[in-house]
Amino acid sequence: MAAIASEYLADVLEPEKFAAAIFGVTLAFTVLSTNTVGLRAWIRLRKKQFGSDDYLMCTALVVNLVHNSMVMHGTFVGIGSPDSKLNPELDAEGRKYLFLWQIFYAINLVFIKTSILTTLKGIAKAKRYIFSIWGLIVVVSMLSIAGFITLLAKCRPIESNWTGNGTCIDSDVFVALSKTAYAFDVLSDLAMATISTLLLWTPQMRLRSKVLTVAALGLGVVASMASLIRTIYADAYSSDDNYLFNTGKIVLWTVVECGIGIIAGSLPMLGLFHESRKIEKKWEELELQQSQVDLTKLTPTHSRAGRV
Repeated sequence: MAAIASEYLADVLEPEKFAAAIFGVTLAFTVLSTNTVGLRAWIRLRKKQFGSDDYLMCTALVVNLVHNSMVMHGTFVGIGSPDSKLNPELDAEGRKYLFLWQIFYAINLVFIKTSILTTLKGIAKAKRYIFSIWGLIVVVSMLSIAGFITLLAKCRPIESNWTGNGTCIDSDVFVALSKTAYAFDVLSDLAMATISTLLLWTPQMRLRSKVLTVAALGLGVVASMASLIRTIYADAYSSDDNYLFNTGKIVLWTVVECGIGIIAGSLPMLGLFHESRKIEKKWEELELQQSQVDLTKLTPTHSRAGRV
């Protein structure tokens, strides 16, 4: 076992500087998103209100954990590191985990967004909102499927993504496709934020729910900004030098986008639980008061006999 461990350690490198930052940010969002979704699941199960949106978000969390594990391990084999720190074996291994990260990102994104959209669909009453939400679900799903197929078809054989022994589509074409996908990603985020504002923000909302809704929408804007920033770095896919270092910037902002998306998608549910608890407590108080009134009416009254 010691020999295997030493051989493994000899084939990895300790993340430094940018690679260490990627590892730290990924670990932080892993903890935050797990706790947030865990609390959401506990609340919904406790209230016996666990629905399809909760199943989707829990699935998103599981995929996100795999996605993040690929990123964190990837920082030990080259992701975020310059060429000067890599040997050919590490470079190939780093590119392999970069490819796996792309695959799980395409899967992860569709579960995060469809969970949020399913929650909004359950709140929506007007047909124009319901049709818009269904349209977004279809668009998001199609984009993820298209991205998944593109990644699988990018190189033949698939191992060429990290070995370089095969045929791949031109890197400039892949950059153009990536920028197009990222642009649609930003537009879908903005559309979701707009619908969320129109549906969730009402004068009757209590302050706590308003704060949580604003926080969720604010996080959604940050996630959109992360997608936008990632678009700026898409040219890294065509870089010849420091490939894993340059693409590490895309990886970092993708981790931020997914982590914030999971947290933002769960925050309003915590606020709705708080409101339901307050309403339930109020009803219990009213029922208690009513029962006390009924008991008072049923209690016989005794009057003293007056003197003649």
